Amino acid sequence: MMAGLFLWGVWFLMLLPSGHPSYSTLLPMIIDYDSEEDTTTSTAEPLPFFSPDNPTNITVHLGSTAFLHCKVTLLNDKTVSWVKQSGEGDGQVKLLTFGLHTYSQDTRLSINFEQPDDWKLRIQGVEKADGGAYACQVSSHPPQAMGVNLTVIVPKISLVDDLGRKMTDKYYNSGSTVELRCVITHLPPTYSILWRHNNLTLNYDASRGGISVKTTMRKEGAVSVLYIANAKQNDSGPYTCALGGLTYNTILVHVMAGETPAAMQHSNHAVNNHPHQNPIIFSLFSSLTLILTLPDH
Repeated sequence: MMAGLFLWGVWFLMLLPSGHPSYSTLLPMIIDYDSEEDTTTSTAEPLPFFSPDNPTNITVHLGSTAFLHCKVTLLNDKTVSWVKQSGEGDGQVKLLTFGLHTYSQDTRLSINFEQPDDWKLRIQGVEKADGGAYACQVSSHPPQAMGVNLTVIVPKISLVDDLGRKMTDKYYNSGSTVELRCVITHLPPTYSILWRHNNLTLNYDASRGGISVKTTMRKEGAVSVLYIANAKQNDSGPYTCALGGLTYNTILVHVMAGETPAAMQHSNHAVNNHPHQNPIIFSLFSSLTLILTLPDH
């Protein structure tokens, strides 16, 4: 029992920064107990060691299941645990598992032991915050630890115009065809792209008709284009391009009453305001040019 306490003390001192309040409290106790232990003789036994096959850098997609491997040889009666370092840079760690027991209150985390020696940490439904530094530790004397870094790939969704510029609003005249372009990067392999209007998933077989989607896969992700023919004013509203339940982006479509079925689109970029693009300005500009060019009498 006392030996176990000693090992735990050494173990956690290795994890604590030297300035931590518990450091100065635990250190004298461990030194005193270590002196007592040295008065007895014991037969040295081979120390456990980590397999060189253990991957120390793991990369997974958001929402997937991550397995962090920890193969330990000659474990004998020692115990394996998993901890995660705080992402705040304060040197703190959080105990996740100890042996076959899970100490984290996060039900997505569990220990998954695989014979003969792999103490895998399983993380289901990986979130962005799960990324960071983990450590697999063995309660040997001295304690041993192996670091594992988990990287989470987070998909990104952008709604853009034909030139690839991001947009938040798009304007159309009644009767024109709505065309919305959604660009997804870091696309997970098992998630589908969905389009919603007013938070309702679009039904391409609806009686309204004229709704279609064309999705093109690319090396870096995908491009999904939504088409809505013969737009009406009730087609106005927010349109959302979503990647399952992982992430989404929304654009606001305005269908204006008008006779010309040409599409108008606004983005966050400046609008080109040359005089010839506005009939009134062009007329004033032409009149001014004519006056300036009249010969003096």
